[in-house]
Amino acid sequence: MLLAGAFALKTQAQKLGYWAAADVYWSKDLSLPDSATRPDFLFNHHRNGEVALNLAAAGLVLDHDKFRGRFAIMTGSYVEKNLAAEPSPLQSIFEANAGIKLGSNLWLDAGIFQSYLGAESLLPLSNPCLGRSTSSEQSPYYLTGARLEWTPNTQLKLQAWINNGWQRIRMPDNYTQPGFGWLVEWNPTDSLTLSHGGFYGHALPDSANSPRLFQNTWIRWKAGRGFALWGIVDLGLENAAGLGWKPWFYVGGVVQKKWAARWTSALRADYYHDPEGRQALGYWAPNLRLLSSSANLCYSPMPFARIGLEGRYMHLLSSAFSQMGTHNWALMLNLSFFWEKQPG
Repeated sequence: MLLAGAFALKTQAQKLGYWAAADVYWSKDLSLPDSATRPDFLFNHHRNGEVALNLAAAGLVLDHDKFRGRFAIMTGSYVEKNLAAEPSPLQSIFEANAGIKLGSNLWLDAGIFQSYLGAESLLPLSNPCLGRSTSSEQSPYYLTGARLEWTPNTQLKLQAWINNGWQRIRMPDNYTQPGFGWLVEWNPTDSLTLSHGGFYGHALPDSANSPRLFQNTWIRWKAGRGFALWGIVDLGLENAAGLGWKPWFYVGGVVQKKWAARWTSALRADYYHDPEGRQALGYWAPNLRLLSSSANLCYSPMPFARIGLEGRYMHLLSSAFSQMGTHNWALMLNLSFFWEKQPG
């Protein structure tokens, strides 16, 4: 009996995984030399002229035949800025969710999740670029709610969501309507991934009567010879006070090259246009048109660590006034790691 109990405990322990990540940076905005922060619309790496911790996170992963769960906490300058509207006890939660298996490859999960929208992650080593794109900075990094996930085979993943709305842990006062979402992710080959996700709900209080529809589509292709390519398109529509659907969109691309076992570089170029100031409301005047580009060189002394230098240039094509001015040049030195032990 004792041996059987010990075996059961050992089997359960083998289903527990854990991980840790950190993202430390020094950023210098050459166009804002006297400012302590970078332009307001940046939620990551926004401190200027100082060594800062963007994100440190650690978590547990439970994986079982019939149930699963994830819990992680975080801290850093990203948390300080992007979760400022959340209740203080919830600001340190990176993710906290649990799920049960309903049938063959069908799961129901509920809790706080990393966002399913976008090609970039908060976890630094998941991304080819060191800084985040305008797309990621202007779409949710986290969502709270429930999802149905079905993976009919190893190539296809389907999700249906109901959530608390556009990047919220807790609904504020005067917000009562839930959000809805979907995700289709297809891996027809080991080198190709296509993803399409969407959101329908409200980012403004009920009194604004402004429903929002947002779609994110991206493709990643490992092209061989050390090259990997990303293409990303966002399209948002918001019915402003019932006066008609106002659009915004983003298009971007990334080319990454692995030069040797430990050396990589990446180039990114993108364009963001918000004619009516629907998503960029509060940071810009209407008719925002922003071009952005970046280039980096990275060295990985170990598979779970990376140090890199990245330069970024942003050009405001519209005449709207902004904190950063028409031209913005910045450098960032970044040290990051992600280490994990998979369940099992």
